[in-house]
Amino acid sequence: MLVVCVGMQKSGSALFYRMINELIFLSGGSDAFKVKEEYGLEGILNTNNNFGKVRSTSFFRLVWLAKKHNLFFAVKTHKGPTWLMRVFLRLGWIKIFYQYRDPRDVLLSAMDHGQRIRERGERTTFGKLDTTEKAIFRVRSYFKRARKYKSMHGIQLITYEDLIENGVFTMGIAMDYLEAKIPKEEIANICAKYVHRKAGVGNQLHFNKGIIGRFKVELSIDDQLYLGHSFRKEISDFGYGSSED
Repeated sequence: MLVVCVGMQKSGSALFYRMINELIFLSGGSDAFKVKEEYGLEGILNTNNNFGKVRSTSFFRLVWLAKKHNLFFAVKTHKGPTWLMRVFLRLGWIKIFYQYRDPRDVLLSAMDHGQRIRERGERTTFGKLDTTEKAIFRVRSYFKRARKYKSMHGIQLITYEDLIENGVFTMGIAMDYLEAKIPKEEIANICAKYVHRKAGVGNQLHFNKGIIGRFKVELSIDDQLYLGHSFRKEISDFGYGSSED
């Protein structure tokens, strides 16, 4: 079975992906990095086995590869759902995780990332977010996509906050969703390796600071109220309290 780990950008999705990949392997599945090498998927999957555009032919190849060779492995993306993903999900050929994070923390992380990019003399991706208004618009687009996943039946939602604050329980739920048996001690070991130390291979986990509720510490009360108002619907709809919290 193919597992699709979809992450809102700046929500710690690379962290979750690394963890689920190792847990799948420990439960008897395949290490996706070895699958990529063995089956020549480098043209489809890049760093952290992320596939950019969910092209029908490429995605079908991944799903069919898993089904034909009875493989159980995970891939990663930030892209929105497609009709083909919905079809395969209904057929039971894939499982989907969707991960998100408090929009106020997403904004701070995105703007930090953008600042580092501009310091290198570039203005690609997050580098274009040189004002708060641009970042608000971008983060709202992330949540527009998140609502599409949230409305889908049969996927598993993951929050960054749950992953960091209660990693063993959260990853246990994730493995139950995959119907993969693994001892709780193994899950705890993976959490100790990744969550507790936020360890990575080089900078492939893409962490800036990774602090929950960072906006409460780094922003003035007025700025917090401004973001609370700007993201009032996202904050309410995704369970982050009221816009004044």
